[in-house]
Amino acid sequence: NNALTTLQGIATYDRDKITVFNRVGRHKNTIYYDIGDGTHVVVIDKDGWSIDSSCPVYFNRFSHQKPQILPKRGGNLEEILAFMNVQDQQQKLLILTFLVVSLIPDIPRAMLVLHGDQGSAKSSLLRILREMIDPSQVPLLTPPDSIRELVQFASHHYAVFLDNLSTLSVSLSD
Repeated sequence: NNALTTLQGIATYDRDKITVFNRVGRHKNTIYYDIGDGTHVVVIDKDGWSIDSSCPVYFNRFSHQKPQILPKRGGNLEEILAFMNVQDQQQKLLILTFLVVSLIPDIPRAMLVLHGDQGSAKSSLLRILREMIDPSQVPLLTPPDSIRELVQFASHHYAVFLDNLSTLSVSLSD
């Protein structure tokens, strides 16, 4: 116990703190997106993006997380809209903006709320967004029963996608 207490004290007071990220992290002016394969990260900076195998930041990896596919140059983000049941041009722009902004790790973001009739592909849209941002074996989460469960979701997922959320209690909203 004495050794453990000593080591905890050294780690707390005598060493630099290291932030561990979930899927996306920033170091200086560079964003790192963890592919999740244990080898690759996407490096995003003022000059564009590249794929690298070295990274100055650390990432948590959870058993539910799936590796992301490696990106290829020359794509067009708007092509993803062909797989989504969205007709309105402003809503399409909102979804594309949501995708891009979701990969900026340290800014406040608005919550994307989808509504529509039963069978209008809201869950399908969420699954597509989830695969693009934070692929998981658990693509959609059920609404949490407690704040503790919501905190668990948020700590193990870079992006929390709740499906069939009809209401949000005041305590969870806070």
